[in-house]
Amino acid sequence: MSLDSAHAAPGASGIAAVPATRMSDTRTPDTAETDPSVFARLARVARRDPAARAVTTSTRSITYGELVAAARRCAAALCSAHGVGGPTAVPIAVIADSSVETVIAACAVLASGHPLVLVDDRLPRQKRAAVLASAGAVVADRPLSGTAVEVLPPPVTRVDRGRTAMVCFTSGSTGDPKGVVLDHGGVAGKADDLRTAVGLTPSDVVGCLLPVSFGAGTTALLAGLLSGSTVALWDPRVSDPAALGDWLRAVGATTMHASVALVRSLSAPDGPRPVVETVRAVVTYGEPLLGVDVVRCRDALAPRADILNWYAVTECGVVAWSRVSPTDDVPEGRVRAGRAVPGRRLDVVGEDGRAVAPGSAGEVIVRGGRPAVGYLGRESDRFGVDAEGVPFFRTGDRGRVDDEGLLHLLGRLDDAVKIRGYLVEPGEVAAAVAGVEGVADVAVTSTEVDDRTELVAYVACVRGHDAQRVVRAVRASAGDRLPQWMIPRFVVPLERIPRTTRGKVDRAALPAPEVTTPSARTRTSSSLTVVATSELVGTALGVTVDLDDDLVAAGADSLSFVRMATMVRERFHVDLDPARVAAEPTVRAIADLIDETTRAGSRSRRGTGVLVPLRETGTGVPLFVVTGAGAPAVSLIPLVRRLDPERPVYGLQAHGLESRARPDRTVRAAARRYVEQIRRVRPTGPYALAGHSMGGIVALEMASMLHDAGEDVVEVVVVDSRLTTALLDGVDAAAEEAPESAGVDPDAVYEKLRLSLPALLRIRLQMMVAGYVTFAPITQWMLFYNKGLRMLKGHTPRTYPGSVTVLRTAGNEQDDRVWSRVVTGRISIADVPGSHTDLLREPHVESVAREIERAVADITVPAH
Repeated sequence: MSLDSAHAAPGASGIAAVPATRMSDTRTPDTAETDPSVFARLARVARRDPAARAVTTSTRSITYGELVAAARRCAAALCSAHGVGGPTAVPIAVIADSSVETVIAACAVLASGHPLVLVDDRLPRQKRAAVLASAGAVVADRPLSGTAVEVLPPPVTRVDRGRTAMVCFTSGSTGDPKGVVLDHGGVAGKADDLRTAVGLTPSDVVGCLLPVSFGAGTTALLAGLLSGSTVALWDPRVSDPAALGDWLRAVGATTMHASVALVRSLSAPDGPRPVVETVRAVVTYGEPLLGVDVVRCRDALAPRADILNWYAVTECGVVAWSRVSPTDDVPEGRVRAGRAVPGRRLDVVGEDGRAVAPGSAGEVIVRGGRPAVGYLGRESDRFGVDAEGVPFFRTGDRGRVDDEGLLHLLGRLDDAVKIRGYLVEPGEVAAAVAGVEGVADVAVTSTEVDDRTELVAYVACVRGHDAQRVVRAVRASAGDRLPQWMIPRFVVPLERIPRTTRGKVDRAALPAPEVTTPSARTRTSSSLTVVATSELVGTALGVTVDLDDDLVAAGADSLSFVRMATMVRERFHVDLDPARVAAEPTVRAIADLIDETTRAGSRSRRGTGVLVPLRETGTGVPLFVVTGAGAPAVSLIPLVRRLDPERPVYGLQAHGLESRARPDRTVRAAARRYVEQIRRVRPTGPYALAGHSMGGIVALEMASMLHDAGEDVVEVVVVDSRLTTALLDGVDAAAEEAPESAGVDPDAVYEKLRLSLPALLRIRLQMMVAGYVTFAPITQWMLFYNKGLRMLKGHTPRTYPGSVTVLRTAGNEQDDRVWSRVVTGRISIADVPGSHTDLLREPHVESVAREIERAVADITVPAH
């Protein structure tokens, strides 16, 4: 998907195969020389009104004339020390704070022709040394009295003189800090984009609440200076946040430039609001802006200001921006990133580099503008030139474009995690949690628990709010705002969210969540329902509880019980009354209720036994679906709801699963029984068959039997079935082994459930009488699951000459070369999202239903 500021039709959709390791390869040689230097532009501004105030702090102010004069004196000292001519120049570092002296020193380096490296004075000593070593820069003292700059250690790096204006270091939040080489046009271009968007004029006072050593702080400073505005510097790291409003009023700030973290930390006072009447625009940087941040900023500080969500990266400046005016509705969750500035285009591309469909997620690519020259001392394929000769930069951010052509950020490409087979953006979860009352700040990460990826929400509470009450509110609200797989397993209250000096979340400083193991009572339980329910409740609440613990005392509320009922419906295919769950809120009571409800459901279906009508109405050709091993036919209900409403659907489940009967011992016996059942519903073809997992193997055997009987089987859809080497041994002994796909090992399942040895022995004995004796439904399903696996071990598929569609999940690598050993007709392979165990649940089941309908769409009912 592509978009630009004018909605122009996109050009080349993909990224060209012309990799450029450095942006110097993408420019014409004389481009930099035709651009006036940043200092030359500043000098022109100063000539217009030298007495105008340029920079002000709490301790000192300086006019434009004084700033340019002081910078020229210092620049002369630098040139004397390191030369004024020659093809190369030495990077010069300024240890920067938010002071007038820092601004003079920075302007001096820009005036000297040497590249400027701004290094935050609050960086830890070791990290500061690493940045200086990486830049190969000499360090200049700030001109505390406007005297010559003292030059320290000898240089180790030299760059093209006149071409390089600055070397800016990234935050390092996604790895080691990288030195980004910017030419004068790129530095000035960033400032021009900002001053145009905000509409800066000489009458403005730019309230810069960002350290000037940060990329955004440098841009805000230069945007103000190149506009002839007054720039007021205020570092929130060393200033009293409570004094912010008074300071903005004192300096007469008309715009405020701050990190999202600072805006998020604002809270409305108990008394009258200290409204800052002069502030007309607030520009935020660093992290995605949330709707709740907009509300807090207006309530605490500037109710009549436009809020600008500024999405920019060090390597190419602004990517997109959007404005929320005081009359606009405040969006929930993240504020959209917006639209590219004029002359720039944004593409959203997939892993193959091609533009994705509108609304789909992919990596955000910036085309045009004035990207950086490249990374200092290293190559990168993130910079390049497309087929039209336009430079581009891969941001590494995930985004999507909405129907209005506006960009929405979803997070970093490397932040997304798989939870239960679903791709989850932690930033989306954080946006939902941030809107909960009492949450001042939030960070969401992932952790590994028992070989499963789980989400962790860290929350800092608003002053005066009880932390545990906020945690309970987060759990309850998350279930209401988020799908089950996006609900954090752990909610960890913190006094504050640790952040780096740049205001980004310091993930390394976040404490690991406390993971408790199930009690001995849970570990030794012989009831599979109890064990499964315990896991479900732990997921819903984010804590592990004993079987008879009061769940209300553990943090459950009415929304938690609704969430548990939803999870029970997805996993056990029954509907629980949340009121009954809340009436006796313990794991054991909920497990008993599940067993009671599933037994009642089984009794209501007992008249059919094997063939279960799931939808009997409709004019289309019926679809007969064989369940996976041990699964009841009602597990297919989510699939039925997604299929064509005019298509009758029947489920086929194991004989004896829901009524006392002798179970079938072989796949052929089960297939024979199923064929007899479906011919009672539909005596003659055409037939459409489908099967999930083991059910796909049974469906193929049914198709062979119907074909032998002269019936027309127009399609068999096997849903993530696996042809193991054991299954194929008798088909073609000379053929190579089939690639094994990840399956389910029952012994591993039992180990996962932590059943005791007596419980395991009891289950082995139950398997011997399963069918003749009906056990609790969850236990019954597990027993028949194991019986199904044993049936498969003794089965050899017959060669089927008809048409087969194979649906595969990511864990299934078997292709048509494998399936051609048992299917001689047409074979269609289609990949579907999800995992083997959840592809028949929402949201993945929609894709499965779509592929099934595509496979059987052309089947028509013959006229009689």
